[in-house]
Amino acid sequence: MLRLLGFFDDFGHSSELAAGPLGAQVQASSEPDEAEIVEYLDVGHHLTYFMEAGVEASP
Repeated sequence: MLRLLGFFDDFGHSSELAAGPLGAQVQASSEPDEAEIVEYLDVGHHLTYFMEAGVEASP
């Protein structure tokens, strides 16, 4: 099942598609290749995308 990325109940996005509370996403132990994952992410490009809704102005 697909879940919304970055939408947690703690921030007012409570719905059946939200990922639940943020604290529940924390793992007790790290992944075996965590250092390599962090290194990969550190050298990557930062991408920011915003999606907004608005009302089109009448001419």
